[in-house]
Amino acid sequence: MNKIHKNPRPKTSPISFAQNNRPESQPNRIDAYLVKHEKLFIIAICLIAAFRIFLFCAAFPFFNNVDEQFHFDLVVKYSHGYLPRSTNNIISPESLRAIILYGTYEYFNNIPASEASPPIWTLDTKIQKMLVKDMEVKSTTQKNFETTTAPVYYFTAGMWYNAGKLLGLEGGYLLYWVRFLNIGIFVLLIWLTWLFCKNILGMNPGLHISVPLLLVFFPQDVFYSINSDVLSPLLFLTSLYMLYSVYISKKNMLFYFCTGIVIALTYLTKISNLPVFAVVIIILWAKTRQLQKENNLRKYLPHLLLLILAFAVPIACWHGWNAYALNDPTGTVEKIKHLQWTPKSPSQMWDHPIFTPVGAAYFLSELTKTFWRGELVWKLQRLAWQSMDLFYVFSSLLFLSVTIGSRFLKKISAFSSQKLFYHMNLCIVLLFILFLGSVSTLYDFGNCWYPSRAHPYFTSGRLILGAMIPFLVLYVEGLSCIAKTIKGCISPIIPVFLISALITGTEIMINYKVFTSDFNWFHLF
Repeated sequence: MNKIHKNPRPKTSPISFAQNNRPESQPNRIDAYLVKHEKLFIIAICLIAAFRIFLFCAAFPFFNNVDEQFHFDLVVKYSHGYLPRSTNNIISPESLRAIILYGTYEYFNNIPASEASPPIWTLDTKIQKMLVKDMEVKSTTQKNFETTTAPVYYFTAGMWYNAGKLLGLEGGYLLYWVRFLNIGIFVLLIWLTWLFCKNILGMNPGLHISVPLLLVFFPQDVFYSINSDVLSPLLFLTSLYMLYSVYISKKNMLFYFCTGIVIALTYLTKISNLPVFAVVIIILWAKTRQLQKENNLRKYLPHLLLLILAFAVPIACWHGWNAYALNDPTGTVEKIKHLQWTPKSPSQMWDHPIFTPVGAAYFLSELTKTFWRGELVWKLQRLAWQSMDLFYVFSSLLFLSVTIGSRFLKKISAFSSQKLFYHMNLCIVLLFILFLGSVSTLYDFGNCWYPSRAHPYFTSGRLILGAMIPFLVLYVEGLSCIAKTIKGCISPIIPVFLISALITGTEIMINYKVFTSDFNWFHLF
């Protein structure tokens, strides 16, 4: 057995904390081999992830059913130095031309390929100009109601868009260049997940490698799209990593400042990342108690205040600008008006079906499905397989229940910091679910198709992708507990590998028809 140290707070770094505080048994032969070649393994799965995201980004044509054309338009606007104003929500001519030339009918129409028109960009130049001009006249007043959403992703993608222009890319190549930004984002997410599980959570070798391995094949299709949700998991995890580091080790003022900035970026990427502030409150409370016991509170009080100011000032500036330019601090009023949602009174909110067992079960099951595999459709059919949806729902329920039972309900020998971190992961997942559930009760959705009066729930898993890594940590922990009871001390890497293989096989089966599209990247050459 590894020697367990009694001191839960090292004076060095998060790495030494993790290495000295593992309550697990000695790794088995598979885990020992993985530890020996750990960095090579992580590099290998990062390369596999990069190839997977590239392949699917290239296979899906533009523009999908998750409002990709509006997100692209906002990327283009930010590339020209855009700021939200009440008068500039018309789709820009540059975006409109790309949407007309490179858009496909295949998401929203079930016309057989033999009867459909070919991509406009493949036609004669004169015909292209004539069609584009005709469609531009019909679409010059089309509004983009995403223009007031949080700016961080669009600013980042706008700079990437400009970089593509500097490289000489144009047309469809430039469109896919924006999508391919997701490759770098996803690879960074895998690398940071590995560091987080190893250095902060102090997981045993099989677990801290299993979590990034499962992430590589996580079938969330939002990563195949131009969409602000793709940045949420990376920034939310970075916020967690830095906040946990603040708690378990001594950091300088620059680190506190950077932590605050990352928290602000997380919130300003997606307002649904609001649960990050619950983590901030808990960590700052725990850190304050720690400093009081050490009689260091006065010394580190400026550090804590700097962290708070570093995230509060950018957020206040953004909401202040919206209040000045739009007369709407949140930037959501115009979109809500367009969708014809009407706010409910407090008494009406309690009549929502989510407060019934059937309604709650429906909400949680649909949210779990879209959290795993996304929401894309193809020829009006959801890109999903019912059997896999059931697997996602029941495996999530089973493994998270096992984790809660083993980590939180039993009196186990665990260190206070590790308990805090595992409780925090569970808290994050629950807060994201509660956030979407609460928002579902706020409005009468009228004639809107989603959410609707018949199904008044926000069940888009992409909106809570900030919870992706905390969820996977809890999921793999529960899977590992079950694996150990089945046959001695089986490495969790084995069932994770089997689940990854199952996901990969079904993803190929579900999405194979997308690769035959004449409108995708492979046909630009």
